[in-house]
Amino acid sequence: MVEVPVTLKFVTPAFIAGQDNRNSSEFRVPSLKGLLRFWWRAFHAYLTTQELFKAESDIFGDTEQRAKVSIIVGSPSCPRCGHLSNLSASIGYLGYGPISYDSRAKAFRTTRPCILAGEDLQIRLQFRSESQEVKRSVYNSLWLLTHLGGLGARSRRGFGSVQCFALGSPDDDLPFIVEANNPREFKTHLEGGLQKILAGVKTWGAKALPAFSSLSSQTEVYILNEVFKDWQEALEGIGMKFHGYRSNRRHQPSKSLPGKDYDLVCGPSGFMTCQSISQAPKRAAFGLPHNYFSSSQKRAGRVPFKAEFRWQFDDKEFDRRASPLLFHVTRLGNGRHCVVITWLRSQFLPQGAKIKAILPEDKTSGFLGKEIFVDPPPDNAIGDFLDRLKKAEELVAVSFPM
Repeated sequence: MVEVPVTLKFVTPAFIAGQDNRNSSEFRVPSLKGLLRFWWRAFHAYLTTQELFKAESDIFGDTEQRAKVSIIVGSPSCPRCGHLSNLSASIGYLGYGPISYDSRAKAFRTTRPCILAGEDLQIRLQFRSESQEVKRSVYNSLWLLTHLGGLGARSRRGFGSVQCFALGSPDDDLPFIVEANNPREFKTHLEGGLQKILAGVKTWGAKALPAFSSLSSQTEVYILNEVFKDWQEALEGIGMKFHGYRSNRRHQPSKSLPGKDYDLVCGPSGFMTCQSISQAPKRAAFGLPHNYFSSSQKRAGRVPFKAEFRWQFDDKEFDRRASPLLFHVTRLGNGRHCVVITWLRSQFLPQGAKIKAILPEDKTSGFLGKEIFVDPPPDNAIGDFLDRLKKAEELVAVSFPM
């Protein structure tokens, strides 16, 4: 049995539910192991479903076999937690749900405790197998998690970003420790790691999109071409750009996908007014559910003033489709911070799935509600968002070796 000690640091606050779910936050081994599984699947999309399940279970275990790797938590086992207040609107936008607006303080604050940024976590990777392939697979997954992903709620919007600050005797040459001091240097660091990971596995090289979020020839990775003094500035930086794009922009609807979406749902001939819709809002490609609220409709006493977009497949309704666009905050070698943006392009929904456009029932007015099925959106909105940043020279492209 081989043990490898690892020191992880929470670069941004993490919302990981504790035992009573909403009222506490704590590190949980199943959360980390589940994300290692996710990133392991991300570079094995070429396998069939049966092959994927068998190979993943062989490393991480299932109900019938013990895992070949365990995660042992050191002391202290629970990083320090607390509430955050006086957060900016941009951070509140990225953290919607665990963060909400406090009207009395006129600022955003957390609605539940979070693991605080800067907290360390000591773990040990305990390998029960001498297989170098098993070790390499786990290291690959950990590298991707600590460079592109995060832990807990809103991790795809930059929260729960973790980073490796010490790795004992990994018998591997992956560059875990970030020594780069600016986005250009960090680009080299990322490209080196991705090259080593993807050179060792057969990857999804087909022109068709993979069936689930994974690394493929159509994956895009960028670094925001700015450095920030701390995690708050980093999240504010990407949050302002993201919110600025996704806001409705009613003043220029003909030039803006968000503006067109707003008119499609809330405009004079939109879904709320005419109770008819022929296509899904393009911004739904950022993830589902995708909801609208018209304050002007409500003030005028008009119903409906809400619209919801979910999805349905084989007569089953689903609320969530996680966003294929990921934000991750990295602490550079000089203590500054930067933001990594990853687009895991894949099939947005299973073939045959439909978007369910809903005008909710309103018992007060007697409105019975409305449901219409439309086709899933293309990913134009994500591409448009990234193109705007590219044109403004705000992105450093990371070469993806596929």
